Formats: sequence, C-alpha cells, structure tokens
Amino acid sequence: MLRNHTIDNHIAHPVSPLHPLSNTGAILPHRIIRNVGIDWLQVSFKGRLAFSKKYVVKQMDIETKIFKMVSGIYYNDELIATATHSPKSPILDPALLIIKIENKQLYVSDPVRLMQDFQKEFKFTFVNITRIDLFRDFNELKYGLTANNLISRFVKGEYLRKGKGEFRLIGNSCRGIDYSYLRFGGNTSDFQVYMYNKSKEMREVKQKPWIIERAGVVGVDTSRDFWRLEVSCKNCKKEVVSLQSGEVKVPDLTYFADDKNVQSYYYALISKYFGICHNTGKSKLSREKPVEIFSEDEEIVKVYNPTNCVSSNRTNKMVLRHLENYCEYMRGESIMGDLDRRVFVEDYIHLHGLEDYYVNKVSLGYRLL
Repeated sequence: MLRNHTIDNHIAHPVSPLHPLSNTGAILPHRIIRNVGIDWLQVSFKGRLAFSKKYVVKQMDIETKIFKMVSGIYYNDELIATATHSPKSPILDPALLIIKIENKQLYVSDPVRLMQDFQKEFKFTFVNITRIDLFRDFNELKYGLTANNLISRFVKGEYLRKGKGEFRLIGNSCRGIDYSYLRFGGNTSDFQVYMYNKSKEMREVKQKPWIIERAGVVGVDTSRDFWRLEVSCKNCKKEVVSLQSGEVKVPDLTYFADDKNVQSYYYALISKYFGICHNTGKSKLSREKPVEIFSEDEEIVKVYNPTNCVSSNRTNKMVLRHLENYCEYMRGESIMGDLDRRVFVEDYIHLHGLEDYYVNKVSLGYRLL
C-alpha cells in the first residue's frame, strides 16, 4: 500500500545543479516534493523573445500549423523549454507566443517558478495557462484497492461514474483481462482524467529516470509497477472557490506557485471529473457512496465556470469551426468582406472564451484555417 505520506509530510529534495532559478546561478536550494506533481505546463504570453543574459534562444527549423516559428530556450546548453511564436492567423495577436516546459524540468525543477522567471527575464505579459497536467503516482489506492481492480469493477457495473461522458479502456487478454488504462473525457473536452500503468508505459515508450526518482521520493515502491492518476486541464479559466473562505480565484501562475493550491486544485478536479461511486441500485447517483481514492483527497475548493463570459459548449465549438470554414471558402471575394468576417470570428472566439480551443485544436490537426 501507499506509505503514510500526506500533502503536509513533504520532503526536501535536491534538484539539478547549475539551475537558472538558483540565487547564485550555480546550485538550486532544496525544493519541496509533494504527492501531486505537474507533468505538463504550457502558458500563453504576449511579447517577444528578446536578448537575455541568462538564457540562450535558438530558432528551430520547424513550424506548427498555427505558428510560423519555434524556438528552443536553453540554459547551460540544455534545452529547458520550447516557444512557438509568430501566429499565422490574423485572428491571433501577432505578439502571442506559447511556452512549454520540457518534461525533465517538470520533475527536477520548479516549473511554475521557471515560467515566472521567463516572464520576468523577457518582460512578457501573462495571458493564460493553455494547459496544465497534474498527477499523482501510487501502487495501491486507499484500503488497498488496486487500479486494475477499480477498472474491472467499473466495467462490470459494480462502480459507476457520476455524470455522463465517454470513456476509453486499454488492456490485454491472456488467461484473463489485465487493464492498463482508463480515460474519462473526449478529445475535445477541456478536462480529461487518465488512470494508467505508468511503469508499463515507460517500459514500452521511454524510461525516464527523473519520473522514477520522484515517485520513490513521495513513497511509491518503484521496484514494482506503479500507476498514475492524471488530469489534463486545457481550460484554466474556470473559477476556483474556496469552501472554507468563499474566496474566488481564476488559476494563474501565482496561484500554482503555491504547492498547496496545486494539491487542492488536483483533488477538486479528480472529485469533479473522476467521481467513482458504488452501485447499490439507488435511484440517484448522488446518494451512492463514493469510492475513496486517496487518504487525503478532501475537497477544500470547488471549480466553476467563469462568470465574466458566456459559457462555451460543444455547439459553440461547432459553430466556430463552421465560421472558420466559411471564412476560408469566401476568402478573396473582397478585402473588406474578409476583414469583416475575421472581426466577427474574433469577437465570437473572445465572447465564448474559445481562445485555447482555437489554438489547441488547430495544433492537434483540426483544420480551422
């Protein structure tokens, strides 16, 4: 079972030397390792990759479907982040750029502080977090429940998930069924939750020593297979409401710079989007007893849709795709007509808070332009 290790029983753990966040530029002081970590951090800024005394910026000979340029950000000859900039679409601000922290730095560094350092060093203006993935590794869940057993009971109908939505399973059949992956949420969902065998994934794809080392630090037995429960957030504009004080916040870099906020945000999302409960035949799922996942997953915040814009849904996204296709179809009829249509589409994107959807879905292969 998981060793007794709560979010307050943090461990001071040294990270790599010669790090940009150290005061001396040489050795970074010990950082705090908690149960919940960050496996993806991608942030939108406005600005330009100007000269820096600390970092070296090298343009790569590639581009994306939405950005003309891709540059690597290096420190001591090591790639620590990638920036995509110079948007192709006139809908997007020419000063927009998106920075993604390299995977290793998410584990050996403090990725939020590193992103804040980029903002300070290059004098960027923060726009929003376009994606953040939070995770927790484990061998077993609370009361010795294994991930494979949980998935099996869900498939058999002994467990149910609160709320509707699609799910996907991966497993092997050899003298029985052995599950290795469960995902809630579709490809266009703002939030997706994955429970999967992390050890198996690394054996089949790529071994990452920094992931194994971190898992061991927080009490996971890495001599045997361990699992990961991960939530991918592609819409961090939802408001976070404290159940204790009633304070409302929209998560930004300052919010996630506090490790305790990372923990509480993760558990709130797991409760909202993973929500497994027993199936005893009650008329309402809300009356069913929830399946306890971790020993310290008490909710202290709730996640809500923002109040400062019209909420977006599948219909809004579908309309946006049709509008984009129409603009492409009508392009060249007249300069003023093209401009008017682009302004209308841009207003529609901002009204429904679809900026992240526009960027993410184009980069994932959807043809919006």
